[in-house]
Amino acid sequence: MKKIILTVMATLLLFSCNSKYYVTSGGLDFTSLTKDGFFITESNSVNFEYNPIGLVYATSNSGDAKYTKRKSSDRSYPTRNWKWANYEDAIFYLKKEAVSRGADGIINLKYSKTLSKEGNVISVDMSGMAIKINK
Repeated sequence: MKKIILTVMATLLLFSCNSKYYVTSGGLDFTSLTKDGFFITESNSVNFEYNPIGLVYATSNSGDAKYTKRKSSDRSYPTRNWKWANYEDAIFYLKKEAVSRGADGIINLKYSKTLSKEGNVISVDMSGMAIKINK
């Protein structure tokens, strides 16, 4: 009996921790940023003169984007509008922060994301050096 139980447990241990192979891909489109003349690059070296303005950063966090109360029959209950953290929101606010400081570009763009144990995006962090291009 012990052998059967040990065999079943060993089999479960060997096959239950199996990860499935998968590939993900994606991209971040900068055309919405650059169409009005804003410059952005991951490189820390550019071939033009500029004045550094300072470090800018933005973080997009997953959460309830809009918490509202809605009536249903005779009781009120909350409705949630969950929004996942994403690169598009982070880059939008990164540019907004840079422009508010008088910058017309960002160099040395860095980004990362934090995942939950289920693989969902919890936060997206972006940072870079805001610059003013010498014209």
